[in-house]
Amino acid sequence: MQIECRENYEIKNHTSFKIGGKVSRAYFPKNQQELVFLLKELKDYVLLGNCSNILFSSNGYKGNVILTTEMRDYEINGNRVIASCGVKGPLLSQKTCEKSLSGFEFMIGFPGTVGGEIYMNASCHGQSISDCLIRCCLFDKKKKEIIYKEKSEMGFGYRKSTLQDGTHILLGAEFELKKTSKEEIQALIDRNLSFRKDVQPSLATPNAGSIFKNPPNDSAGRLLDKAGVKSFDFENVKVWDNHANFIVNKGNATSEEVLELMVKMFKTVKDAYTIELQPEVLFVGTKTQAREPIAEAAKRCGQYYVTCRWLGGMLTNWKTISASIKRLKEIDAKTEKGELEGLTKKEKLNISREREKLFASLGGIQDMNGRPDIMFVIDAPKENLAILEAQKLGIPVVAICDSNANPDGIAYPVPGNDDALRAINLYCDLISGAVLDGIQAELKAAGVDLGAVAEPVVEA
Repeated sequence: MQIECRENYEIKNHTSFKIGGKVSRAYFPKNQQELVFLLKELKDYVLLGNCSNILFSSNGYKGNVILTTEMRDYEINGNRVIASCGVKGPLLSQKTCEKSLSGFEFMIGFPGTVGGEIYMNASCHGQSISDCLIRCCLFDKKKKEIIYKEKSEMGFGYRKSTLQDGTHILLGAEFELKKTSKEEIQALIDRNLSFRKDVQPSLATPNAGSIFKNPPNDSAGRLLDKAGVKSFDFENVKVWDNHANFIVNKGNATSEEVLELMVKMFKTVKDAYTIELQPEVLFVGTKTQAREPIAEAAKRCGQYYVTCRWLGGMLTNWKTISASIKRLKEIDAKTEKGELEGLTKKEKLNISREREKLFASLGGIQDMNGRPDIMFVIDAPKENLAILEAQKLGIPVVAICDSNANPDGIAYPVPGNDDALRAINLYCDLISGAVLDGIQAELKAAGVDLGAVAEPVVEA
């Protein structure tokens, strides 16, 4: 099958942010048959649409990227619309208006595709894409076959759908719209376009749309504005003047600069209102070390951590691991008491090396007295052994799942980039903050006066 493929593709030319390095291979399927062929044949891939809410690493991506924007097939029959995953929202908004069909007016200002909008359950101005959805045509990644799911099976919520668990990929969707006068529909479209023009940056100013999701019963834009982030203006990136929940590329921005600004915005709102905004942008990139931020985050909230190679049986063979931990503590105790002073230099060196090896593997769990209640993992494929042991013992796993990760068996897969250092820092800040919040809630539930404890709970 002949499918368009471009090697060393400059992905920044495809993203609305105009940021991103080269990807090894970019595929452009034109129909469902070609897309399904790629999904069956490629072992690892990242699937993207119009890249309108993507921050792609400036370092690029050494792998396969499938871009669905050439899948433009759609049909309108009566008040029914069937569209491929790559059809752009504004086109459907215009074409259904011509047929006097209401339901897609909000999509006029969304540069994304049907696939991306269903994945995130896109919504605006009181409408969402799930409102008029009937069913989805999906590719089951595990069974390698096409299936159909009704709207009720898609788990829609605010910026949420079951597609985010990574087990299925949207191929197309069927919608049912309402007959309304063309004048009313056009008036609503014009109003939506006017709002976007007045408040949001146009695509002529590179951006990725809203950066953070709205928290319950509030607006991320309002919180960011009140926190004063509109003044954040750096050499290549800035917060948009008219809406604080948008970051714009001033021309030569890198993904690292955008991430740095995102973290600054996140921390500013958290410091001001103790609210942790959730990013609405997907990150894709190349591997970086995560050891230091993981260790720091675990220590900050008083939890345990493993940052070196996972030893087989670290959870399932705790008796053996406990013996190694005991040996580590014995060496530390003897060192503290000065009991190693009478040994030869060679003996001291051997013990020092033994201690370094034990501490590297077990230092983060040496005070753990048994099974943990939950496991947080960055880089699911690399830590597959740890995940398997947790599954065997019934320990739920929260894992950052990049494009090369299989979310099967992971209780709480979090789609996201596990490469960029600042992204890893953000994940670690979020998880340590959640742990501290949980500890504080438990103390309150137990009737403990938080202001009177000997060592007060530290806010992340």
